Amino acid sequence: VKMKNDGTGSGTLTLAAGACANHAYPGSTGANTTGYNLCNEMQLSVTCDGPATFAGYTGTVGAFTGGTIGPLAATASTSCTFTVSLPSNAPSGFASQYLTQALTWTLA
Repeated sequence: VKMKNDGTGSGTLTLAAGACANHAYPGSTGANTTGYNLCNEMQLSVTCDGPATFAGYTGTVGAFTGGTIGPLAATASTSCTFTVSLPSNAPSGFASQYLTQALTWTLA
């Protein structure tokens, strides 16, 4: 995700992550979203390049709350990379599920 400050003033860029929710794919049979909460298993890594001062994040999607990305001067930009993965040894109970999580970017 590339964020650019097209304004004339600087500000601090923040990212707020909403609650993670896991869902069974429509039409799937046997998806156990209660016993196998994908939010607690799916791994997330977030890194941002300069001028961001964000220390990064590594952990589960469900534990991600966002953070302060850093100052962004007028006309400056920063890129953040989100990488998600499911551990190869995850039990089959996580099959037929997907996640949703709202992300809100603010430059103030």
